[in-house]
Formats: sequence, C-alpha cells, structure tokens
Amino acid sequence: MIEELSWVLISAVAGISAVLFWNFVSRIKPNITLAIKDNVKNVINIKGAAGSELVEDSQPGASVEVLFGTNRNLVEKEGTQETPKSINFDFSKQKAQKLSLGVTEISIPTKKHVAGKIERPGIFSLITGESKERHFVLQSANLLNKTNFVDRVRSYDFESANFKHSAMVFIHGFTTKPKDALFRTAQLKFDLQFDGPAFTFIWPTSNNYLRDIDVARASAVSLGQLIQIIDSIPGINQINIIAHSLGNTALVELFSRAETTFKSESTTIKQIILAAPDIDKDIFDQVSENFERKRATATIYASSNDRALMVSRKFREGLTRVGEIVNGNAVVCSGIDTIDISAVGTRWFSWNHSSYAESRFLMDDIAGLFSTGLRPPDKRSPILRKIHQADQIFWRVPKSKSG
Repeated sequence: MIEELSWVLISAVAGISAVLFWNFVSRIKPNITLAIKDNVKNVINIKGAAGSELVEDSQPGASVEVLFGTNRNLVEKEGTQETPKSINFDFSKQKAQKLSLGVTEISIPTKKHVAGKIERPGIFSLITGESKERHFVLQSANLLNKTNFVDRVRSYDFESANFKHSAMVFIHGFTTKPKDALFRTAQLKFDLQFDGPAFTFIWPTSNNYLRDIDVARASAVSLGQLIQIIDSIPGINQINIIAHSLGNTALVELFSRAETTFKSESTTIKQIILAAPDIDKDIFDQVSENFERKRATATIYASSNDRALMVSRKFREGLTRVGEIVNGNAVVCSGIDTIDISAVGTRWFSWNHSSYAESRFLMDDIAGLFSTGLRPPDKRSPILRKIHQADQIFWRVPKSKSG
C-alpha cells in the first residue's frame, strides 16, 4: 500500500512539473521567436573604417571584427531563421589544399561580460537560445578573396590609440572548434582593447592527438601564407602572435622553414607567445635561433596542468617538452623568457576561465608585452616571482591566497 501511494505521489509531482514547464515555455516562446528575429535583423555594423574600433550598439553590446585564414575545407550551407544569411558556409574537419580568407563580426555582451570569459548559452539554451544581451554571438561570416581581404585590413586606422601599427594573430590548439577560436580571438581583442586588426588561423584539429601533430605540421604552409599576407600590408609594423597547445607545432614548423618562407632579413613579427607548447626541447633550441634571426622575441607560458600536455606525456615518455612544468621545474631555453602560469592555467586560451583575478594577470602581461616589449617579464608584470633553477632563471605567477 505504501509503495503504491509513493508511486502516485511521484506521478502527481511529475505531472504538475510538466504542466508548469510547458506553461512557462508557451509564455516565453513568442518572445524567443521575436528575439531570434531581432538578432538576425539587427546585425551590428561597424561605421567608418572597417573594424577600426570596438563599436557599442545602443542595445545589447559591442561588435568586434575578427579576420581569419583557414586550411579547413569549407562547405556551403543555407541561412535559416537562427542563422543569418551572411553565414553561408561552415568549416569541415578535412584539410584543404589551399588557404581561404574571410571576416566575421562577433557581438560581445558588454553589460554581462566578465574579462577573460566567453559567455555562451548553458543548459537552458534549447529554451531561450543565444542572446546578444547575454552571450557572444557570431553575427556574420563572409569569405573574401585576397584583394578584398587586404583592402579590409588596409582600411584600419593604424594610428590608433592603444596598439599603433600592430596586428594580432591567434593560433588555436588541440580539439578547438572554429567558432570557439573566433570567440577567443574576439575576447582577446575586446579585453586587451586591441584596436588593430585581429586574425585567427583555423586549422583542422580533431580528437586524435597523434593525427593532429601531423596535421599541425602540415598546416605550417597555410599559416605562413596568412602571415606573409599580413606582413605585406602597408601600415602594419608589428605582428604579435599567440599560439596555444598544438597550434605551437604549426608555428614552430613554420619557423623551421623561416629562411625559405620569409625572404627578407626580418619580418614584422615582433612578439610571440607560446602557451603550453608541446615541442621537444632539442627541436625548439634549433628553431628558436630563427626567432632571433628574424628579430622576433618569444615568451613561453608553461604549465603543470595543461590537458594537451598531459595527453602528450602518455605518448612521449622520457622526452623533454618546453611547455611543461614538472615537479616545479621549468624547461628553460636560451634567449627565451619562460613563465610558469600553472596558478592561472592554460584553459583561458581555449575556452572559459571563471576567475577574473587570475585571467587579469594574463591580459595585463599580454598587453604589456605587445605594447612595450619590456623584458625581463617582471619589469612589465611586478607580480611575477623570479625563480633560480641551477644556473637558469624563469618566472612564476604566484598562487592566489584563496588557492
């Protein structure tokens, strides 16, 4: 009897919950539809020079332009009510034989945005959908030929207030989806208040680490083509590069071919940040000489808790990786500044990071490096602790008091 009553009560509660839920949905559904239509219609347009400033819409947020180069195959798709017609292609998982170029507009919810974070819909997204008031939203994505791509970049005001004559390139890491890479670049540009052109190199990563090592190496050719295009644009005197995880494999492979890829004695590449690079030290020592030859300065953000490096350890036991921190010790390379950011973590470069205070260090250090080039690191970021390791020196972000 008690058991039967229990089932009756459970069924009653479930029924009441279902009724309340569908009443809630029926009430908000018209508003949801209108919100989606508004998001499609009210695409934020940048006035004046294309992408030359971060423009805040009178309603929900700021529009950030992110340009991209990719060696993924692109597939056509039709626009829907939820997908603006200006987004008429998608990135496949297959590697293409040529570089494709394009431009995107991304809306950032200025009133809800927390520095270092990418606000995206959560579990209730099926009900409410994405909204410019609360989320990063990809509003448009258009392919460009090389001439239009260059013209788009040339329209920037390179006498901008914060980062004069500068461009930024972000190279994503292992398992990163194309839209996530675009959102991360937009977040970096917005939080750094980077007022020059920002680029993303999107390569065909998967969930297979060993496969992606080869794919990243093979992607160096397309990455080099993108950087050469940027390097050739009048007004850009400084290219700043941030590479994360396996993205560093493509970058290091590119610099191993630097003598043939970059014809001139030096390029406009000035600052290179390698976040958790999964690179063998002996190989890196050889390639880093090309950094110096091309007059580029490199900084390594090393970590003891990067997920991709943890995966790599299983396959590369006994090999020394320059992005690792093992038992508190760093791999220090000649002429390269190494910073242990284990207290912050490298997830910040791939997807969401929850702590404003922790990501604040990364934003300040990147901004200081790009704008001043100050070295050693503790000159631009006094919070860093200098660590003596035998006859070598590296720097460490201290743990927060709460950690």
